[in-house]
Amino acid sequence: MLFKESLNTKAAEIKQYISVNASVNYKSIRPYIEAAERDFIKPLLGSDQYLELTSYYDDPSAWDPGQGSASAENLLSLLKMVQRPLINIAYWRGFPMLSVNLGDSGAFRSETDGQKPLFQYQEENLKNSFKNDGFNALDNLLGFLEENIDNYPKFKDSENYTVFRSKFIRTAPEFNQIYHIGSSRLVFLRLQPFIDQVNDFEIIPALGRSFFDQIKATMASGADLLDLQKQLIDFIKKIQAFLSVSRGITELGVNVTDKGLFFDTTASSGANIRNQSVIPDNHLDMLRRNADNTGKAYMQYMLEFLHANIGDFPTYAESSGYNQGENLNPLIRDNRNKKTAWM
Repeated sequence: MLFKESLNTKAAEIKQYISVNASVNYKSIRPYIEAAERDFIKPLLGSDQYLELTSYYDDPSAWDPGQGSASAENLLSLLKMVQRPLINIAYWRGFPMLSVNLGDSGAFRSETDGQKPLFQYQEENLKNSFKNDGFNALDNLLGFLEENIDNYPKFKDSENYTVFRSKFIRTAPEFNQIYHIGSSRLVFLRLQPFIDQVNDFEIIPALGRSFFDQIKATMASGADLLDLQKQLIDFIKKIQAFLSVSRGITELGVNVTDKGLFFDTTASSGANIRNQSVIPDNHLDMLRRNADNTGKAYMQYMLEFLHANIGDFPTYAESSGYNQGENLNPLIRDNRNKKTAWM
């Protein structure tokens, strides 16, 4: 684990990232730290980089990096970048249980004359703060690794880095620049299956598998991109963002109940008040259609761009996607070697 009980008798490590009381019980948060490492940190770093970091953390003074390993100084820097999202996500995941006493007689809230429990809206705000800070710190961790990739050879050689590099939209803030999701990494992660669907059913048929794979391989290699390649990738990002929202909008930002779809809102009026408002079908459908229309418009712009620069994209010119693309819009016609022209 990347937090130690011996260093948290007075929450010394935890207080570097969260303002907690020195009397906080480390044993209470430990299970959620373990779960956050398992579910978020280890999958992000990859097994080899995670094992190297935990080995260094267990005994920094004995660390002796061999060939292909990070230095103690670099691992200390990585540790600090990892601990911030780790402890925030641990408190987010454990918040419902940490605020109650669970015993044989059931679950109870502690309450004394000097200390009163939070109102429900305050609890929700605090829990959301842990969640947002944690997932934002995960984005920062990925950015840190990318900027300092040569310092972490085990991560550089891992499949995790290759997959990350080959994604067109790599972070929640990057997605948010195209379509507003509040820079939420949680929403961004939930959108990944829909982005995959957009690739499979929209982008790959339009570009052809070989051309699509070529673009991904170029991104993963880290090579400098030509201006035309950058423009093409910008189109792909916009198509992915809008069409993934169109496909996933009925499952994002809403709670599904037996009474329909609801948004949760919480208000402060001196008491615990939690409101649920039904999302009108016509409003939800309007959002879906707007995202779908915008994504398909960017698809058409991308095809027009490729056709206008076909000499610079020979792999696309030889693909089935190019032949199909000529017929996607009846108002677009290749007038080369024709005796008539559409105006």
